[in-house]
Amino acid sequence: RNLQSSLNRQRDLTEEVEKERQNLELSVIQRTQDLANRLNQIRSAAEISRSISSVLNLDELLQQVVELVQARFNLYYVGVFLIDKTGKFAILKAGTGTAGKEMLSRQHQLLVAGASMIGWATANQKSRIALDTGAEAVRFNNPYLPDTRSEMALPILSRGVTLGALTVQSDKPNAFDNDDITILSGIADSLAVAIENADLFSTTRQNLEEIRL
Repeated sequence: RNLQSSLNRQRDLTEEVEKERQNLELSVIQRTQDLANRLNQIRSAAEISRSISSVLNLDELLQQVVELVQARFNLYYVGVFLIDKTGKFAILKAGTGTAGKEMLSRQHQLLVAGASMIGWATANQKSRIALDTGAEAVRFNNPYLPDTRSEMALPILSRGVTLGALTVQSDKPNAFDNDDITILSGIADSLAVAIENADLFSTTRQNLEEIRL
């Protein structure tokens, strides 16, 4: 009986060690995959920043950004809002998919400091994440995007001035984390520089045309 009991304990210990080994292997595989995904995101962000730096037409620039971000980060929807001249409204200037086209045709806009992620981000000059859109207190419920489960709004800032905001949305809950904020904030910063370059180019071209006339 003592021998059998000892053998049973040995078997249980062997099974426990094997389970721990399998769990460790799974953890290493998962961590490796997470690191690979994060590296891919960083590379994608660098590619997007390089791509937009050479575009000087504002409408083309914004549409290219939203489409690149959606494709590279596998997102449900991406849009860019710019603040109007009054500073009261954030107006949609580019959006992906059928929903983006529909909202652009309706001149979709949100109130700065209003009850929306974009309104909050533009008013506070900070990024905001909603990991569960159903439980998020500050969020505009958009009928054109019914499948959104996670959303992140990132302000587009230049020298302390809010130019607009970038909205990225996923159809999966808990899709974003602090690392995503860091990576996408870098894209928003690059976009701010590109917007200023595009505005400067447009102003310079208009001035040259006036001089020519």
